[in-house]
Amino acid sequence: MKGESEVGFLTPPEVAKRWRVRADRIHTLIRAGRLKAFNVAAPGSVRPRFRIPVAAVAEFETSQQPTPPAPRTHAAKPQRPPKPPGWVSYVANARAKANS
Repeated sequence: MKGESEVGFLTPPEVAKRWRVRADRIHTLIRAGRLKAFNVAAPGSVRPRFRIPVAAVAEFETSQQPTPPAPRTHAAKPQRPPKPPGWVSYVANARAKANS
């Protein structure tokens, strides 16, 4: 951005243009304490004039990077209990009788 490397500070409209948001969104982030900035307005001034360090912008951008979700692990399919001794498959017996 223009003037970014020379001075090391950006105005809220410059940051807003960089992030493609409105300047009041940047002011909201500053007031909430999520984006570091300095008020360079004269003491007693009603209207703040914020300057945001380029390092604070970079720090905020890296903190907002989405992290990929953890891989999903599926529970193992429960195993059927072993068949008790002497168990008879009625379906298998019915098929054997039908084939004979």
